[in-house]
Amino acid sequence: MTLVLCAWCTAEMVAQPSNPTTEWQALNRQVVETYDDLLRPLPDRSPKGLVAVGGIDFDAVTAPKQIAATPEDVLLTRLRATTADTFQGGFKALAYSKVEVEAIGGLYRTARRDEPVTIVPSAQPTKPWLLSLPPPRVLHLATHGFYREPKEPADRPMLLSGIALAGANRSLQQGDGNGILYALEAQDLNLEGTELVVLSTCETALGQIDYSDGISGLVRALRTAGARNVLVTLRRSMTGAPPNSWSVSTSIG
Repeated sequence: MTLVLCAWCTAEMVAQPSNPTTEWQALNRQVVETYDDLLRPLPDRSPKGLVAVGGIDFDAVTAPKQIAATPEDVLLTRLRATTADTFQGGFKALAYSKVEVEAIGGLYRTARRDEPVTIVPSAQPTKPWLLSLPPPRVLHLATHGFYREPKEPADRPMLLSGIALAGANRSLQQGDGNGILYALEAQDLNLEGTELVVLSTCETALGQIDYSDGISGLVRALRTAGARNVLVTLRRSMTGAPPNSWSVSTSIG
């Protein structure tokens, strides 16, 4: 087996079959981003089901929930103020994101009839809710995402990207953390064994290149949390666009 690692993007584990004509179809190719991917064991039990989040109410009044203090709290407090300045107009409603997740739920029910499908809309998907969620097989989040370029040496890439959840606009106004999940916090999600996380949001693949750990950002955070595959975007996505503007070929195996 030949292993090639690339710090700039990803790498592939490519096995060289002894008999290419008979074994090539059975070749298993796996994309890895860091050495940690090679050390990650398979889960004892694979999670089941789809959890799809869409139609989020970014203006929701959510019940305050105390989250355990961390050494990063000082940085997060400063970061929230900076984020509020960046998004002074708030996060706009994504009118068709609920339609999106309902359509995906229908596809999943057809492909995996024996597994549960949970559609989570409106004010339910707050940060405390997401952090306490048991791992599903597939997690789909249709929301706003962001990445801010570092401006100071102290700006850490894991604190510059995140996604908006229920009550995000109130979090911007009040400075609390219940409505916005930063990449640093996403590492604490329970995604052990989750086969796929889809961030149907803008610019969630962006981050800062780390020569030892790949790209620091939401992708790295979700992989650290246990997700085996992550689907993200480099540019602005069409989340919230009307269904007749979608052009996607979907297959769930």
